[in-house]
Amino acid sequence: MLLILHRATVLSFFWWTSVLLVVLRMH
Repeated sequence: MLLILHRATVLSFFWWTSVLLVVLRMH
């Protein structure tokens, strides 16, 4: 359970990082 939660947190963190990079690249 904790491992799944940690994995979801890491995936969401990388997803938000990629989204921010795309937004910064567009501007």
